[in-house]
Amino acid sequence: MKFDFYGKRFICFIISGVIILAGLISIAVNGLKMDIQFKGGTIIQMKMKDGDFDEKEAGELIAELTGRSVIPQKSKVYDPDNEGDSPYLLSLNIAKSDSALTGEQISEIEDVIIQKYGLEPAGAVAGEINVEPFIGREIRDNGVKALIILSILTVIYLAIRFAAISGLSAGIMAIVALIHDALIMLSVYAIFRVPVNELFIAAMLTIIGYSINDTVVIYDRIREIIKTSRKLSYSEIANNSLNQNLVRTINTGLAVFVSLVIILVFSLIYDIGSLSSFSFPLIIGSVSGTYSSLFIATPLWVMWRESQKKKRAEKKPARA
Repeated sequence: MKFDFYGKRFICFIISGVIILAGLISIAVNGLKMDIQFKGGTIIQMKMKDGDFDEKEAGELIAELTGRSVIPQKSKVYDPDNEGDSPYLLSLNIAKSDSALTGEQISEIEDVIIQKYGLEPAGAVAGEINVEPFIGREIRDNGVKALIILSILTVIYLAIRFAAISGLSAGIMAIVALIHDALIMLSVYAIFRVPVNELFIAAMLTIIGYSINDTVVIYDRIREIIKTSRKLSYSEIANNSLNQNLVRTINTGLAVFVSLVIILVFSLIYDIGSLSSFSFPLIIGSVSGTYSSLFIATPLWVMWRESQKKKRAEKKPARA
């Protein structure tokens, strides 16, 4: 039994539209939560005695003390000098306000944490880092440039490789699907108030490569079917190619999804914040990338081709 991908296209468009609209509304109402790399601020790392502490409580305590936004993170790190028990770190990402924190303010924050959790003053501070916002802006700008360059090269490549199926339209619709994936990832972050950091940019670039590969495989099958079945309509060709690649697409997507979930669970169990921050957007993007290859890029390509065919048909009587 074949699934009618093209016939269900508007349902899929509505599902994507609702998610993206919810994300845009969330951004308009609450703004996009940015990590310290994009806002600038101070990162204070405290070496805790054990993992039995509430990082959210610590963050609220420091936020009340400083009057600034604080994102607390708990992580466990390997310490070669402490073979018996690896230490836990409390990282306080304190956003920059009108001015940076002074040395006295930083010392006051550290004293509050030391007293609150009964730490030994000697060796309690693991690190102090001042982050300027221009670093985040540079990462963001370079990420946007990479996306633009990738989009242009993708359109050129697909236009040449898939000239037999109107490669230019195939390339443009593939880029539309990539924009869809980026907006879905951004919307999920906005809705659930997850801080956007440099790992989000890296994950987005990774997912774009994954999504393009999936779309190219489907386009390649469309090209083969067109060569042997010229009497079929574009919608029939698209449905045949999608159904023939459905098992491969699902298996590939499921394998990627399960692997990323295992990485996320592992990072949460062992409090590896950087790994969870990277795997979470990859999970969202892998689902969105598989979805867009099946329900966005190819149906949009069919709609484009059907529109061009209709325009050509309307011009024929005028020439007579």
